Amino acid sequence: MNNNSSHNEVFRSTILRSGFIFGFCWILIIAASLWWSYKTYETSMMDLALTEARASYYKDILYRGWASGHGGIYVPITAETPVNPHLLNVAERDVTTPSGRRLTLVNPAYMTRQVFELRKKGYGIQGHITSLNPVRPENSADSWERIALNSFEHGTEEVIDLANINGKEYLRLMRPMVIDESCLKCHGHQNYKVGDIRGGLSVSVPMKPYRDIGDKYFFSQVMVHLFIMLLGLVGVYSAFTGLGRMDRRRVSTQRALEDSEAHLRTVFDAAANVAFVSTDQEGDRSRVMSCSAGAIEIFGYSAGAFVGKEVSQLCSDEYKSLFLEQWKSLCETGTGFSGETMLRKKSGEEFPALLTVHPRHDVSGKMVGAVVVAVDISERKKNEEALRQSDETARALLDANTESAFLLDLDGSLIILNTITATRLGRTVEELLGKCIFDYIPQEVVEARKKIVKRVIETGVATRYSFEHEGLILDQNVCPLFDSAGKVNRIAVFAQDVTAKRQAEDIQKKDLGLNRAIAEISKELLSETYNIESVAGATLKAVLAITDSKHGFVSSIDKETLNGIANASTEMFGADSPAKGENIVCPVGDDGKYLGIWGSALNEKMPVFTNTPAHQPNYIGMADGYGPPHNYMVVPVLIGDNLFGLIALANSNRGYYPRDVVAVERIAEVFALAIHRQDFETERIEMDKRLRQLQKNEAIGSLAGGIAHDFNNILTPIIGHSEFLKHDLAKDSSMRESVQQILLAAARAKDLVKQILTFSRQQEQDVVSLKPHLVIKEVVKLITSTLPATILIKRYIDEDCRNIKADPSQIHQVAMNLLTNAYHSMEDSGGVLVVSLQNMDFSTYNAELSIGPGSYVVFTVEDTGCGIEKDALDKLFNPYYSTKPLEKGTGLGLSVVYGIVKNYKGEIEVDSTPGEGTRFRVYFPAFEQEVVTDPRLAELVKLEGSENILMLDDDPAVLETGCRLLMRYGYNIEMMDNSKEVLEEIVAHPGKYDLLITDMTMPGMTGDTLTQEIRKVDSKLSILICTGFSQSMTSQRAVEIGADGLLMKPVGGAQMAGAVREILDRGRGESS
Repeated sequence: MNNNSSHNEVFRSTILRSGFIFGFCWILIIAASLWWSYKTYETSMMDLALTEARASYYKDILYRGWASGHGGIYVPITAETPVNPHLLNVAERDVTTPSGRRLTLVNPAYMTRQVFELRKKGYGIQGHITSLNPVRPENSADSWERIALNSFEHGTEEVIDLANINGKEYLRLMRPMVIDESCLKCHGHQNYKVGDIRGGLSVSVPMKPYRDIGDKYFFSQVMVHLFIMLLGLVGVYSAFTGLGRMDRRRVSTQRALEDSEAHLRTVFDAAANVAFVSTDQEGDRSRVMSCSAGAIEIFGYSAGAFVGKEVSQLCSDEYKSLFLEQWKSLCETGTGFSGETMLRKKSGEEFPALLTVHPRHDVSGKMVGAVVVAVDISERKKNEEALRQSDETARALLDANTESAFLLDLDGSLIILNTITATRLGRTVEELLGKCIFDYIPQEVVEARKKIVKRVIETGVATRYSFEHEGLILDQNVCPLFDSAGKVNRIAVFAQDVTAKRQAEDIQKKDLGLNRAIAEISKELLSETYNIESVAGATLKAVLAITDSKHGFVSSIDKETLNGIANASTEMFGADSPAKGENIVCPVGDDGKYLGIWGSALNEKMPVFTNTPAHQPNYIGMADGYGPPHNYMVVPVLIGDNLFGLIALANSNRGYYPRDVVAVERIAEVFALAIHRQDFETERIEMDKRLRQLQKNEAIGSLAGGIAHDFNNILTPIIGHSEFLKHDLAKDSSMRESVQQILLAAARAKDLVKQILTFSRQQEQDVVSLKPHLVIKEVVKLITSTLPATILIKRYIDEDCRNIKADPSQIHQVAMNLLTNAYHSMEDSGGVLVVSLQNMDFSTYNAELSIGPGSYVVFTVEDTGCGIEKDALDKLFNPYYSTKPLEKGTGLGLSVVYGIVKNYKGEIEVDSTPGEGTRFRVYFPAFEQEVVTDPRLAELVKLEGSENILMLDDDPAVLETGCRLLMRYGYNIEMMDNSKEVLEEIVAHPGKYDLLITDMTMPGMTGDTLTQEIRKVDSKLSILICTGFSQSMTSQRAVEIGADGLLMKPVGGAQMAGAVREILDRGRGESS
């Protein structure tokens, strides 16, 4: 009783001490809250000031940007807004209105400064535009602004700080000002560029108004916290006073508990062989308060030693922590616990026991301890261990088997099974023991398995069968076991996994099939009758068989359109489909991506397969007329990263798997070689055609040079003698017209040679200012004689057309090619050929024709022939491309025309409608300079002379004609036909001759070699080289080797005399 009184006094003093502690803690909490309120006030005050600063900044930037975008504003000139001397460089700084009022330009910076001054007077907020290099002194930066401006140069975008201005606290904000296009009007002369940092704009907000408001707010917070603190202290006092009253009630209850103790002991002692222990609760611990005689007997303690012992000390070391956790849970939840554990006797011996702990409550329902019942189960544990060892021995025997094994009773319940069996059924051994095996196998095979077990029970004969489910293949053996009476009482089942074996056999079969298919495709690929369709057909047949697919197609990529064109296909998804088994196309969309369900594999260059198409993110269904694919697989045909085609399959009877992708990819590699071979063969054939054409052109070029030389030599005497006849005939002679026609024919023959040389690229351009209508008329005249009567030619040639600057022979060639093409298009059907030539002006750039503004001469050839297909128009000007039969076209005509027109900065336009006709328009830039006639050709008297000329040529006719031509102009001529003799003559008689005229192509020593040899001994003799054609000799080359000029055959008398007279007049020694 004395112990209880002492305990009560201690409890009362504890309550009093706790009250003081709680009161002190409450005061600390209130102080912390007040401090936090003060910090919140400081932060909010700064946020409000910063918000106002930023709002002012953005407003300044907004109206300054508006003013800058409008170039500033005009205001009356007053004392407040005088003329700005810093805007002298700005045009229209000062203007006068129609009423005579003078206005001056206020630029954005000036306007902003005046607004800053008004705001400072009205609200105390200061704004300042500043720079490290100010134009105006009042824009100079203060020390804080200089630091901010320097930081902008290093990438800082905003500077914020509290600072003093004239002894007052301000929140200062500054941001850089960056040059844009509108700023250059006023600041462009300062070498600023768009994007440069010109300076900064600062805003300074006074903090005093915010401080005043904050002080009032903080004072109210202090008063509120004082009130809450007093209210809390009153609450603490009331709470701990109540605890004292509760303690007095507790003492009364304790007396009642002591009265029942004797009764409880009587109950404990009545139980034999069972330990009953009553405990007291001490926090998370429990101590023995009383115990039964059975407890003293079991644990071996005396009654005095047992009472007061901590219950957890009666547990073995292994189970002590578990008991403490369970006891703690009991204290928290009030729920008892039970279970097997290991207890320790006084002697230290440990024994298994069934422990039950139930909470003990007082009259108020509060838990004050527990009743612990411990039953010794040592004998039971020995029996269970013997049984467990027997089961483990049997299970070990089964687990030693590498395959599934289990034992059933006659109802199908599992008596024993190994771990492999449990794993295959997705359970543990413990979960399956005693359960019916038929509850854990696929329901669709349950009835069949029950029949097998029943047959084995009835017949006593073992049965073997195979079972496949979800990719697993088992070979099962069901054996009966008999009792002593010879009846079946158990069923033993052994199941061997043969999946790998079967898969290996399947893979071997598939590999053999795949290799056989590749061999068949390769056979088609290597055959002499190879074509892409046969290889594609063999490929499609192979992939359909390997994947067990109903539908599919094999396609290649068209190099021009990039569309996927089917080379072989089945009827896709029914007879009513739009494809109907032919030419399925994988089109390219406007974004360059392939469309449709097959397109994703082409776009990603990766195989795609699915057995659930509707769940694919790129699946959007099939076009009308196609049945739905139940599954599909798409494999791109690749060589490296280059896309050649596509293999698409659909509706496999068994679905698609990764191994199918591997197989089809191998076949795709072979098909890629087939496409590659086709491309190679096509390219080889095209290259052979081009090579043959190049060889033809080369031969034509070589032939053209030889023909030109000989033909020009033939024309020289014809022209010369015709001129003799014309000169000798009387002016009224009827023969003069015939001679004139001979000269015209010779001139056309001369131009024809030039065209041949131009075609073979062996003729220099003779670019002059010419009247194009003369050339066009001549071509029309030439071709009219070749046109059949079924073709009507209409001419609309403007003789007042502007001049163009070009080589006449090339303009002749352009016209001849276009007219000839028009003639060929109407050769069989007849029609109308329209030729026109007219002036045309463009004031602006014509984007459709890619022609700039200016004057042009437009040559048009239009026919009513067969026309040109649309797909051929884009290739019309390509070399070697022709729409004509092989015997009528080389594919060079229009490419030559295109090259000539482009060379003269012109454009060519073609419009055609198949079956209706074609129109070509050629735009030549006009050349305004007038055609100038050489005055020496107009005045024959200036062509005469009396100098001594030595003429050298191996063609007697040319030599004789040349001599007669020059003798008519008064020259003294000597003729020779051997180069070496000429060299000897000149060496032997220096100064005898004023001019040497030599043919280029001379036997023994060519004209250029002779010239070089003469220059070694005579530097004054004038030399003129003549040639009908030479690949190596040009006007520039002639001058380089020492000649004074180059004259191209054939030539008339006036032309030859003019060339001779010109050389002699600027001769090396004498001058006339």
